[in-house]
Amino acid sequence: MQMTARLTRFERRRPMILVFLCVVFAVLFALDGFWNWPNHDDHMVHRMQHSTSVDVRYRKMLQHWPGWNHATMAQRHYFDHIVHILNFPGWHTVTDIENQRWIAIAISLLAVVGGIWWWKVNQKTITVDDTAITLVRGTRIEWSQIKQIDNRKWISHGVVEVQYKTPSGETKSVRFDSLLYDDVGPLMNAVAEKCPHAEMVNPPDFKSQVI
Repeated sequence: MQMTARLTRFERRRPMILVFLCVVFAVLFALDGFWNWPNHDDHMVHRMQHSTSVDVRYRKMLQHWPGWNHATMAQRHYFDHIVHILNFPGWHTVTDIENQRWIAIAISLLAVVGGIWWWKVNQKTITVDDTAITLVRGTRIEWSQIKQIDNRKWISHGVVEVQYKTPSGETKSVRFDSLLYDDVGPLMNAVAEKCPHAEMVNPPDFKSQVI
């Protein structure tokens, strides 16, 4: 007989919420940094080239604008300087656009981290079989090692604490929380059945309370 408890649906969904939000914001920042803002600057140069409010000698300089995506970094900074002198509103500087791009890249990396988190969360299980209980990190506790099962917080907090002895003789405890894992109640009932030798610590009215 084997029984497995997985993380709750909420815990499993949290990484996916992070990934979804990161993808949405990464797309928005990428659109501005790689498409919208460079194109907006190109249209602004075109307007300035035909604006009567711009001095003729500056309009001649603006004729050399090759487009944001084709311009060198030196040309971009040079046109930042020209537009600053002309005081033409709405221009996105090299710093503005580069910041949008780097933010999009950073958020994309965070989405990757969220994907790894999601994968790891879905691997987290607690398993009970005929010989032992295996915890999330692979720690295996044989039935003979379990010394105490504390149910006093089950009704109020949905928590069961189990004390056990390691092969080296050290006493440790592990906490089983129903807010983090599904099927903690049936799992703990199975543990209690496998460990009749363990001390059961129950609340005063435990006869009327069933896990």
